[in-house]
Amino acid sequence: MKRSIRNINSLEQVPERLFDAMVNSDGDIVAEFKLSKSKKVVVPWNEIVYQIESMKRQQIK
Repeated sequence: MKRSIRNINSLEQVPERLFDAMVNSDGDIVAEFKLSKSKKVVVPWNEIVYQIESMKRQQIK
């Protein structure tokens, strides 16, 4: 399953796409970022969440 994640705070009639989220058959989630017409980067969602949680922990200290 693949779904476009859009900026829901946008004032555009069709909000801009930020990235695509995909759930594979194992239930793992990945984010696909389009860098150019021919280049995409796929990042496991848990790596994104890990880095954000790490940043939050550093702010608490």
